[in-house]
Amino acid sequence: MARRTLVNIDEKMLDAAILIGSEEGIDAITSRKIAKICGITDPLVFVHFKTMDNLMTEVYKKICGELYENAKTLDLKGTPEDFHEKWDEIVQYFIEN
Repeated sequence: MARRTLVNIDEKMLDAAILIGSEEGIDAITSRKIAKICGITDPLVFVHFKTMDNLMTEVYKKICGELYENAKTLDLKGTPEDFHEKWDEIVQYFIEN
């Protein structure tokens, strides 16, 4: 059996956690679900991040970094009320992109 190379597995695990969180909610993020999406064993999640708290910290950092980068080019037209009404849609867009 050929040995698989784990290229950017940290990023893949973070992306899997974000996907789970966006679809099922933050409380649904587990090492088992992340491992299943990434095609790895769930102990490998802990090899890379040590704890779920560490993994979630990295998830938040990634999301905040992407929000910041995308916000630089965000051009909101309309009133503050329009922005508040579209908040969920805007956050979901940033998570997916």
